[in-house]
Amino acid sequence: MVFSEPDPSENGIPDVLHSVFADGPFKQCVECGQELLESATPHAVEKVVREGEVIFEYAICASCIITIFQEYSEESLERIREYLEQEMSPLGDPGFIDQLLWSVGQPTEDAIVQSREGKSLDTCHRCGQVDAFNSEHTVTGLLVGDRLATEVSTICGACTEGLEELLSKQTKDVHDDFIRRNFPGVPEGLDLPIGALGL
Repeated sequence: MVFSEPDPSENGIPDVLHSVFADGPFKQCVECGQELLESATPHAVEKVVREGEVIFEYAICASCIITIFQEYSEESLERIREYLEQEMSPLGDPGFIDQLLWSVGQPTEDAIVQSREGKSLDTCHRCGQVDAFNSEHTVTGLLVGDRLATEVSTICGACTEGLEELLSKQTKDVHDDFIRRNFPGVPEGLDLPIGALGL
């Protein structure tokens, strides 16, 4: 799947962050059911694309992200931060994880920033590879209501796998619980990446 730059749709959310299953923006938090758009709730969207098809997607509000992060081991949080900052190309942002955590905790207009020019959605924002999406990649965006709070980010499958290998058993168990709670139809043992948010 080849992505164009994130042109906002009529509601201000780039089409790449729309739900392919609902054919439009995500309206509720997958974890708590909080309405996301009209309430201007800070939230994240994450989509996993494999062989050109979206196989997994969700939106989750800032409060639930923070709650889940609090269940992660301190070791894993530090490793997530360090890993996403390593080997960043000039297209990347070394402070991405700090910006992520800051943005989801700021339910105000001050958290809204414009997408940076020059970042291609077909380039992994960690390793900089432009051909990294032949098999699998993750697309992530942070929003406040129907507006972007940070630039859309893409991370290739290889970088996602590298992240998973660093996580503690405690953090992996939190991730597995999140999947079981919110996606009961997902077969046991299906290989789903942790993702850019570490969820």
